[in-house]
Amino acid sequence: MKGRHMTTSWILLDQSHHGVEDTEWTLPTPCVRWNVTQVLQHAAGDHLGYAAAITGSGGPTENPFTPSGERPEQPQAYLEAALASSTAALVTVVPGTPQVNRVRCASTRSPAPNSRASPTR
Repeated sequence: MKGRHMTTSWILLDQSHHGVEDTEWTLPTPCVRWNVTQVLQHAAGDHLGYAAAITGSGGPTENPFTPSGERPEQPQAYLEAALASSTAALVTVVPGTPQVNRVRCASTRSPAPNSRASPTR
């Protein structure tokens, strides 16, 4: 599947920012405290965090639960790098690995215990 991501939701995430005009990155979203840029940063940061949890290295450069709102110079490249990182990490995991299942469940509910992240949006 060269050039394509493994699941439909990743394809949707990858394509979601293509229709965003330069003037729309600061618009509000259903995530009440976040604009369009912050939602993109959160999604990319989560994927980098998943990859780091699996590989033990790397991770987001900012807290995905408090995104800055500063639009990346190239949003497509920004998200693509995060998706590529999580794809590379996830393909190394044997299905049903208990540690990965726990990380996924924990990260969808709240940040890691030693994280500075806040689960509010």
